[in-house]
Amino acid sequence: TRSFPEVTKPNDRSVTSSETTEINRDEAAEPTKPKENSTTTNNKPKQFRDQYSTSHEFVFALCAGLALAFNSGFINGSCLSGLLDIGHTQSVAGFTGAYTKAGLSLADGDVLDFGFQLNMILSFMGGSCLSGLLNPNAIPYQIGPNFGPTFVLGSFLLAVDSIFSAMHGNEKLIFYFAAAANGLQNGISSMYSANLMRTCHFTGTSTDIGLFVGQWLRGNTKNLWKLQILVGLAFSFWFGAFTSYFATRKFQAWTLLFSAGFFFVIGLSLIFFLMKELGVSFWEATSGQWNWTETLRQFQLYNEDGSPVS
Repeated sequence: TRSFPEVTKPNDRSVTSSETTEINRDEAAEPTKPKENSTTTNNKPKQFRDQYSTSHEFVFALCAGLALAFNSGFINGSCLSGLLDIGHTQSVAGFTGAYTKAGLSLADGDVLDFGFQLNMILSFMGGSCLSGLLNPNAIPYQIGPNFGPTFVLGSFLLAVDSIFSAMHGNEKLIFYFAAAANGLQNGISSMYSANLMRTCHFTGTSTDIGLFVGQWLRGNTKNLWKLQILVGLAFSFWFGAFTSYFATRKFQAWTLLFSAGFFFVIGLSLIFFLMKELGVSFWEATSGQWNWTETLRQFQLYNEDGSPVS
């Protein structure tokens, strides 16, 4: 009778000591994946699972972005109304026009207007520069420790702006402070959202809306979620300008106090959000003075499969 060699089944195969050592080494090298729960991936919108730490932060950040777009539209509408300083109008949100006017004024020999437009551009840049100075190591999709204080500073700029307007002082200072406040908020929103939620100027936003609509009409829905956010931001900015029409006619020079208060509320909401999510004190959340390395663990980002984002 012909005999056949015995075949060892995979589940029955004995493991040598060297193989056991290799397996243990592999197990030790593989990081333990956190269990998915409501604060990691399950409750997060699908498209943000690899970007936002919690669904709470996503909702909060989106609402804050819409509020900032409204406030920017309100400020810009107020400055274009001619009622903050009678007879003078100026855009303080988008600066494509300022660059164009600066070029035309210099070519025409109007040095004063050239200087004014140049200072407007520098004021907006100065506001965004303050955002960078206060948040030098900002991480996209993560609320930084100094975001709240930055908006409190923005409320101060707008309060000073409103006082200047009410006193009918130098009209140029009114526009400079408003531009700086817009630059500050646009810097924060750009840092946080990796340039997705720009809340002041809408040339790029309008371009993206057109692109995404075209892609959607051809069956590509990959960027549909971005389209929804951008349309929301554009509508909020428009509605802010719409509201400013009635506010400036009633409150005139004091209109920007509303925007200053709005900035202050946004700053406080950021502070209280950090207090709630990280368990830090009011002073720590206001000043950004806490052990960021330790508390960052509560803001750990996770991929869709539950593994930490590197």
